[in-house]
Amino acid sequence: MEQYLIQLAEDKASRVVATWSWLIPPTTRLPATTVFGDLFLADGSDHVAWLNTLEGTVTQVASSIEEWRARARRPEIEEEWFWPGFLESLRRYGTPLGAGQCYGWTIHPLIGGPLEVSNLAPIDIVAYHTFVSTLHRTPPGTVIRGFTIDGAEPGT
Repeated sequence: MEQYLIQLAEDKASRVVATWSWLIPPTTRLPATTVFGDLFLADGSDHVAWLNTLEGTVTQVASSIEEWRARARRPEIEEEWFWPGFLESLRRYGTPLGAGQCYGWTIHPLIGGPLEVSNLAPIDIVAYHTFVSTLHRTPPGTVIRGFTIDGAEPGT
């Protein structure tokens, strides 16, 4: 499972979680982040929820972190949560992640981007979550003419 996860510095992790404050409680902790930017969140009782950035949904997936780890090793769950085929393709094509990056949709499928490996690229994880959270929070039909992402690393 570790090959599907990235480590985030505490400041980046808290900034990523803060971008979803409209959807998740403020006491939420971040025990794991996937290479595709999905979040596994824990509440005060260590119940684990999956924040799916593609769908913009939060789903409880385990009653404890131990149960989450056990479920994550099941092949059908691994496929759903971690997209191993996409990751294998990205690594085969030599698309490594830098520190503080995840693979993000170049054009998010919610706004018409293809659900293909060619539509993924390394991106600063805070910038990506700022964009994706805003995208999912914006009512359908809203015209967006431009946006600025504060706090992104230079060059991202």
